[in-house]
Amino acid sequence: MSWLARNADAIQAGAAAITAVTAVLAVVGVLAQMRAAEATSRAQTARESYAAHLTLAVANPDFADPADACALAASPKAGAYAAYIDHLLYAAEQMLEVDPSWDATFAQALTPHAAAICAGIPGDDTTGMTQMLADFRTKTCPGVQLCNGGQ
Repeated sequence: MSWLARNADAIQAGAAAITAVTAVLAVVGVLAQMRAAEATSRAQTARESYAAHLTLAVANPDFADPADACALAASPKAGAYAAYIDHLLYAAEQMLEVDPSWDATFAQALTPHAAAICAGIPGDDTTGMTQMLADFRTKTCPGVQLCNGGQ
């Protein structure tokens, strides 16, 4: 027991250091778990948003693949059509934040609406959508007959 008495201070210091390291590792572990849970939650929300959009597209095939987007945008269903495009853009924004590889999927989904989108329908781009819509408009709008009759 005399060895323990002689080295008590060193043993206590070592135990305190081990406790401190353990506490730091626990905090790092909790932060990593929180980040992973947030990423999982965002991915799930994005998938749910896209699934909801697919349900909306199936329920409204005339909005999903309009024969004439300009005529639809000028019809009594114009508000519902603009809301449909907004919903598509929201789903795209959610999914692209989680997985940018979906870019081609959403570019393809937006293509039937090019005349309306290039004409500025819908007009209230969110910050997250601004870049995606700018890229879409740059690639797609030249040569598209716009709904307002412009080119």
